[in-house]
Amino acid sequence: MSARTISAPILPVLKPSQIRVNESYDTWLCRRCFKPIALAVHAPSGDPADIPDGVVQIRCPHCGELAQYAVRARRVRQYLGAEQYLLISPLTESGELTNSQREGK
Repeated sequence: MSARTISAPILPVLKPSQIRVNESYDTWLCRRCFKPIALAVHAPSGDPADIPDGVVQIRCPHCGELAQYAVRARRVRQYLGAEQYLLISPLTESGELTNSQREGK
């Protein structure tokens, strides 16, 4: 029996030079260097809990690591400058968004 391979699209990400201070981004944390990988500017009406399940491949613009990430692992982070981000979408212990975050409270 052969191992099953998952074919996932490689998503384009923003380069560090494209990130702007005080802007919020849809991000994942790199599994190798642990720096946020910004995919796009966060849409104000978007909620990470609203995305369907799936897997995507993302190449980290910082260290070059190509890895697969669960779509629902995306988090909203605000860039504060000097490579510092503020997590906007809080998580529960199980890694899910809180009910108040889902309801916009």
